[in-house]
Amino acid sequence: MKAYHASDGMSIYDHTQQSAMLIVFLKSIGCPFCQRTVQELVPQRRSLEQSGVRLLFVHMGTPDQGKKMLEENGMERPLHVSDPDQRLYQLFELQRSFARQIFSPRVWVNKAKLYFTKSVKVNEAAGDINQMPGAFLVHKGVVERGYRHKYISDRPDYFALADSDGNTDPPTPSLGR
Repeated sequence: MKAYHASDGMSIYDHTQQSAMLIVFLKSIGCPFCQRTVQELVPQRRSLEQSGVRLLFVHMGTPDQGKKMLEENGMERPLHVSDPDQRLYQLFELQRSFARQIFSPRVWVNKAKLYFTKSVKVNEAAGDINQMPGAFLVHKGVVERGYRHKYISDRPDYFALADSDGNTDPPTPSLGR
């Protein structure tokens, strides 16, 4: 299997050998819900790292676009992977969205709240706007648990996902070398 490398040049597999990784797949760079996700994870990052879990973001933008979006939303020295071909999204079985997952009233209400509170910026999308996001706890190359969004506006409890007692979706195949 092709090795996927993070922004620091180290493979994801090797990162997961050193510590558990919470791998957060973003919908697209300009997505307001992805900006919110990063903003919500910033204050949790230290607690996650103290519990032995590091954060890694996967996005479909260029490396520079990903770094810029993550830093603009408060993430210092973000560890991320640019996956414009969506091969990691496919490996983790993240589906493309159906219209109801994007255009439901609950999504539009949540999007309006984000824009009204000005907690996110209106940005041009970079990546497949129909790609669904998700998050997975991976340790030693094995997916221990994960969350696949049902709606693009879902707000999973990332800290619970990273906790060893969390209940989640069935695992996805291992990352293997």
